[in-house]
Amino acid sequence: MTLWETWAEIPVKFAGLLDYSKTVTLPKCEGDLVLDLGEVNHFAEVWVNGTYVGAKLWPPHRFETNVFRTGTNEIRIRVGNLVNNTTTRHHLQD
Repeated sequence: MTLWETWAEIPVKFAGLLDYSKTVTLPKCEGDLVLDLGEVNHFAEVWVNGTYVGAKLWPPHRFETNVFRTGTNEIRIRVGNLVNNTTTRHHLQD
């Protein structure tokens, strides 16, 4: 997933919520898995395959869930930053 700062349509000092989505394929999936978002500054909210997984206001942004399945999985992540976004950055690692 790319940094929102690289998106031409987003102002440099943007403050608010942005949604990221990613499709991943898992060869075999049983039980709980941990989705680690890596470096996200501030708020993150997660859905996997349309099921709400949870939200966190600060790191670590790790979510344990059993909603992943073998095959194709749709992940949607909503991130939010501070109102004063002059010195903060956030990004997701894929």
